[in-house]
Amino acid sequence: MIALTLDTDWAPVELVRDAVDLIRSRGCKVTVFCTDRLDIEADEIALHPNFTDLTDLETPIRALKEIYPEARGLRSHALFFTERFRPLYEQFDIAYDANAMQYLAAESRVTRIARNTVSIPLFFMDRFHMEMDRDAARRWRLDRLPLARPGLKVFDFHPIHLFLNTPSVAWYERAKPHYHNPEQLRQHVAEGPGARRLLIELLDWIGANHRPTYTLSEIARAYESPLPAPHAPFAGKETSHAGHSARQ
Repeated sequence: MIALTLDTDWAPVELVRDAVDLIRSRGCKVTVFCTDRLDIEADEIALHPNFTDLTDLETPIRALKEIYPEARGLRSHALFFTERFRPLYEQFDIAYDANAMQYLAAESRVTRIARNTVSIPLFFMDRFHMEMDRDAARRWRLDRLPLARPGLKVFDFHPIHLFLNTPSVAWYERAKPHYHNPEQLRQHVAEGPGARRLLIELLDWIGANHRPTYTLSEIARAYESPLPAPHAPFAGKETSHAGHSARQ
C-alpha cells in the first residue's frame, strides 16, 4: 500500500497548493498535515501540531482541531511523540498517529497505540533522506528506494523542498531566510536531481505500475483487527476507496 503525505510546516499557501496539485494531477491521493489555517483542496486534511511547551500538550492539538474539526489524523512537528498523547487522542477523536519513522523498512505495518488510535509508520521523508543517504551523486535516484519490497510505504514530502527541488540540507539552509517569500525562493530552485524530481519519478512509477494510493484515514480504516497480537501482520486489504475533496 502506498500513501503520499505532505507536512506544510507554515509554508506559504502557494507552495502548498503547488505540491498538492502536482500529486493530484497524476490521479494520486494526498494527505496534508497542516500547521496552520490554509485554504487548500486535498483528499484528506490532518493535524501537524508543534509542541514547544511539553507541560501543555493539549493546547496545540486543540488549536488545530478547532480549525480542522473533521481531521482524524496527527503527525507532530519533528515527529515528537509521547505516551501521554493517548488520552488526548481519545479526547480529540484521533484515529491515527503518523509519527513513527521506519526509514526504507521492509514489512512496515500498522500497529495499535491507543484504544481507538493506530500508528501508521513513515517509510520515507525528504529531509530525513537527505541526512541519511550520504551519497549525494545517487541520493535522488528512485532505484535507491526499495519500492518492490512488501509492506506499507508512506511517503512524506514538504512543500518547501518540492518547490526548491532541494538536493541537500546545505542548499535548503541557504534558501531558508526567504522561506515566506515565494518570489525570492524562485531564485533558489535547484536544477537536476532533488526532492521534486524524485516525487515526479515516483508518481510516474505509481502510474506505470498501476498502483493505487490511499489516504491515511483509508489505511487506518483498513486495519481490521481491534487488538492485534504482537508482530501480527497488517490486516488491511488493498481495496480501492473513493477519495473526496476537502476544502478547509
